[in-house]
Amino acid sequence: MQGLPALLRRAAASSQLLTAGTGAESLLGALQATFGWSSCVVAGAAATMVGRRLLTQDAGAAHPHHRYADGHRSWDGSTTYRAVVQRARPRGAAAVPTPGRRPEGPPARALAELAAQHGVADGKAFAAAVERLQVERQHGLVQHAEGVALHLQGLGLGLETVGRMLQACPALFSFPAEERAEVLLAELMGERCGRSATQAAELFIRCPALANTRHVMPSIVRLVSENHTG
Repeated sequence: MQGLPALLRRAAASSQLLTAGTGAESLLGALQATFGWSSCVVAGAAATMVGRRLLTQDAGAAHPHHRYADGHRSWDGSTTYRAVVQRARPRGAAAVPTPGRRPEGPPARALAELAAQHGVADGKAFAAAVERLQVERQHGLVQHAEGVALHLQGLGLGLETVGRMLQACPALFSFPAEERAEVLLAELMGERCGRSATQAAELFIRCPALANTRHVMPSIVRLVSENHTG
């Protein structure tokens, strides 16, 4: 029987056949000629060597595992990363609006000039009423107040009454006259409500919310009138 060193040398020579890419038949013949093994034993040895070759292939070969490892190298200090942490909002919590610049209303000087021009008695009360309007309506007031005032004066209302209406109900003056004031006063002065121009003006002074409607509800008019009388 051959010594162990000789067997190892011959096994190494036979394993070189694997790395040289020999075919399965040549490998089987070489192993049988070297060791005199049976076909079953040679087949088992060949399977073991093939598995070892797959596990010990050249490090430079393009293997998916190598490509994955190259893309996940440890940090070497040359690259800076920034971590972004996003906290989940509790269920039912309202979204926090993004901070931004609030739209600005018209300048105070423009409102003061408007008040002086149309007979407003209390400038501070007028400014406070305008502040409660949406910014869009505030700018609409500066744009359309002149036309609304002219329409009211055309109905026979004096400057003092127009000033009281503007101070108490600036929303009525923030729309074009034909879209809001003309429509509402025509309905108040019509057959269903039967109010005079002065009485209609007093309704807006006592109940400024009437200017937020596109059409007059007679039941609301009666309710406002009854509460004022009582």
